[in-house]
Amino acid sequence: MMLVGSMCIAFAARTNQKKNIGLIREMKTPSEGRSAIDTVPQTYFITAPEGWTQKDELVAGVKHTQINSPDDGPGDDFTENINVNAEAAKGYDSKTYAEANLGEIRKGVPGVEITDLGESMIGDLHAECYIYSFTYSGRDLKDLAWYVAKNDVGYVITCTALKSTFDRFESKFKTCASSFEIK
Repeated sequence: MMLVGSMCIAFAARTNQKKNIGLIREMKTPSEGRSAIDTVPQTYFITAPEGWTQKDELVAGVKHTQINSPDDGPGDDFTENINVNAEAAKGYDSKTYAEANLGEIRKGVPGVEITDLGESMIGDLHAECYIYSFTYSGRDLKDLAWYVAKNDVGYVITCTALKSTFDRFESKFKTCASSFEIK
């Protein structure tokens, strides 16, 4: 297991009033003796909030989804985003998968503040839900994340906004996450 959810930070910025989206991925290589992400055959579906753009792509043979907010006009220099990642997670349930990811976040993200929101349901899927706040590239960010493990596959839905605007987007994040299905 690569713990892709914990080590993938999506950060998008707008400059000069033009949308300039940059995806920064910081991923660790698989630990010795653990399965690589390209062994994951699962398919999932998620629906973007109205007016947001959704891009599904294969990364190492596994579906990755990035959903970005529309431009809010002059002065909007951050693209709120929702990312879905999957990886092999043999032997994990949602709780132990979340704990493993959060352990990596604590190690890799200096000053992160993590709040456990507890168990949650996404449709008929058991999930663990957390909010974490951190500073990245000089910006104070806040993430709402759900961790799901099913059939030896771990899924992470991460919703990111500036800490100062998070409350404005939280309902869109939750509505989007509630549309998540594993097929």
